[in-house]
Amino acid sequence: MMKKSVAMLAVCMLAQSHLAIAAGTPAPQEINIVLLGTKGGPSLLNTARLPQATALTIGDKIWLIDAGYGASLQLVKNGIPLRNINTILLTHLHSDHILDYPSLLMNAWASGLKDHTIQVYGPPGTQAMTKASWKVFDRDITLRMEEEGKPDPRNLVKATDIGQGVIYKDELVTISAL
Repeated sequence: MMKKSVAMLAVCMLAQSHLAIAAGTPAPQEINIVLLGTKGGPSLLNTARLPQATALTIGDKIWLIDAGYGASLQLVKNGIPLRNINTILLTHLHSDHILDYPSLLMNAWASGLKDHTIQVYGPPGTQAMTKASWKVFDRDITLRMEEEGKPDPRNLVKATDIGQGVIYKDELVTISAL
């Protein structure tokens, strides 16, 4: 059921983009969907398929749908800089959809995130999970801020617990939670 929801979300996002183009909105430079992980379930018996993660790029905007194990590495392998992610959408908080989320936040920050805020939208518990992630890495964050002059990553990520309805809308896409 969730695979259908994620697929439907991507189709709806693309359909909305095409409708915006037809309505006279400036066309985006390029639309890409990159399947970073397509394996369901939490077990990792081989590396042929990794758990859930999908990147959607429209022009220079990057949305990550779920952050299953290996998402950070798969993004980099596909030439998508972690520091450039604009939005993370979490469909639900099962481990096969979020296991790489804490490391993704840290890797984005370590690779140069500083000029924008990553917006994170997910079900109830997303804010608490994000706060817990920062707590796990607190010592590392403090040292890198002191020794490397990095900005505080907690100010570069805004997590929002969502319910049903429109959660994001701009000139390119409308994203709804079902």
